Amino acid sequence: MQLIWQVASRWTLKVADEIMVNWGRYVARNTFDQNRIYVGLEYAFSKQIRAEIGYMSLWQQSVSGDLYYLRDVGRVSVYQRF
Repeated sequence: MQLIWQVASRWTLKVADEIMVNWGRYVARNTFDQNRIYVGLEYAFSKQIRAEIGYMSLWQQSVSGDLYYLRDVGRVSVYQRF
């Protein structure tokens, strides 16, 4: 699920939540794999060039299946359209 909100002519706020599950007969412990929550702010320099800075909270199942990692991730992106 993602929400994109144009806060000003060049600024866009992005909020997203992704829940991922494992599925199939080989899943031994549980179906939950990870949950990603993201908040980012994008600035449009022009119609062709945009930059985004954001933060992601990542809650992820370990390989053992009964432990979980909580990670904080920073992200910087530059987009160019041709």
